[in-house]
Amino acid sequence: MPKYEGVIFPLPIDMIKRAAKKEKDVFIKYTNLHLTSKMTLYLYGSGGNKKIIAESEIKNVKSLLAKNVWEKYGDRLIQNKSEFEEYIGEREGKELVVLELDEIQRYNNSIDVPEGKKITMAGLYVNEKMKNKMDV
Repeated sequence: MPKYEGVIFPLPIDMIKRAAKKEKDVFIKYTNLHLTSKMTLYLYGSGGNKKIIAESEIKNVKSLLAKNVWEKYGDRLIQNKSEFEEYIGEREGKELVVLELDEIQRYNNSIDVPEGKKITMAGLYVNEKMKNKMDV
């Protein structure tokens, strides 16, 4: 398996700004990507300038049933209660990947995704070559 430096996930810009400002440190995602501590989570502003606007180091990775996430992490989540409930929908019994993060750092200047790369809801691994192209 190739070595990945990080992962890019899209989130609405307002959610990213709020998370950085209010010092939120837990990100949840239904994903099959293999994520580990020490990887970098890059946050891509969807619905706006479509660039990477923030990052955070992943401190810990857990798997937890969706129905138990709000109870355990609540105010630490990037999503607020209504956003969380909308995201979970009918999938309360499904496992979520829970990323505990270091402080979210917003960039002064947004970063373009390297040419030819598409960001989908599934996310995108970042290897060393791609990270160098991103000029992070």
